[in-house]
Amino acid sequence: MVWHLRNILNPKRTPKAFGGVGPPIGFIKVIDATIGTTSTVGGDFVMTVDDGWGPLEVVLDKDITFNLTPLVGGTIVDVTGVLVPTGAGTWQLKPRGSGDIFIK
Repeated sequence: MVWHLRNILNPKRTPKAFGGVGPPIGFIKVIDATIGTTSTVGGDFVMTVDDGWGPLEVVLDKDITFNLTPLVGGTIVDVTGVLVPTGAGTWQLKPRGSGDIFIK
């Protein structure tokens, strides 16, 4: 099952929406998100996207092949992945592969 992010998280992207236990198990999908900033951290490609509910970091693992060329600021994407807590009260979305990113 794929959960749509705006249906399960509050705008601050905290686990409070789930009674402090975190989001439902499964894959999360962000729809019509605009890519903001991009960077490389520890070899991973990190992009901040915003679907109108606030920014969310999407981390593309360096060990998985992604086509990074079209992933630039202003591009609109749908992204599916696993939602992972950062430990700082925010979340990161981690796609499984290039098939989890749809460029509009």
